[in-house]
Amino acid sequence: MRCFLDEHSNAVQPDIIFVFSENISIIKDDAIHGIPDLLIEILSPGNSLHDTVKKKELYQKFGVKEYWVIDPETTESTGYTLKNGIYIECGRYKAMIKSLLLNQEFNF
Repeated sequence: MRCFLDEHSNAVQPDIIFVFSENISIIKDDAIHGIPDLLIEILSPGNSLHDTVKKKELYQKFGVKEYWVIDPETTESTGYTLKNGIYIECGRYKAMIKSLLLNQEFNF
């Protein structure tokens, strides 16, 4: 699903999107209009810099609370949590995500 982070040209299409129920109003029929709480990107060959640098900077700028990147070739996941407007790495795992925001562990 497309996600419009603002009213301008900042639209993205993350692989996995999580929105807390109290923010459900940002989900519309055509797209998400607002800032999701958690986003996950699964790297594609030749596109990793876009997800790990450009999108990370964009998500940080707009205040996405938690952001994860998964490399399907190595099964490594790297997570970032927003602290005072800056992403801090919150974990690096093999074949799992440990979300601080959701207080959950997900294996893949």
